[in-house]
Amino acid sequence: MLRRRLALPRLRLQLRLRLRQHLLLHRQRHLHLQPVAAPAPAVAEAGEGAAVEAPMPGTILKVLVSAGQSVSKGDTLLILEAMKMENEITAPSDGTVSAVCVAAGDAVEVGKTLVTIK
Repeated sequence: MLRRRLALPRLRLQLRLRLRQHLLLHRQRHLHLQPVAAPAPAVAEAGEGAAVEAPMPGTILKVLVSAGQSVSKGDTLLILEAMKMENEITAPSDGTVSAVCVAAGDAVEVGKTLVTIK
């Protein structure tokens, strides 16, 4: 009698485990792949001129300038998020943006060239 009481729960557990394994295998066999999103547009390499570098590691939130755009000293070039703070990266001098080397969403390290101005 005692053996039957012990055997029944063990049998139920074994059946549950086998059912779970069967369902997992079934899901893996019939798994459909999702289409991949289009790649982000290519980022320009550093051009000629003065490089504006990242002062701290962070993530680019917004790029406010484009190549060929003229900027004045103090104009905001992009917004860099670091430690949940939004930091404005400004133009160090007057000139024309020759290259934008980052895009929104890019992670940057200290010293990475963000924009070049001639």
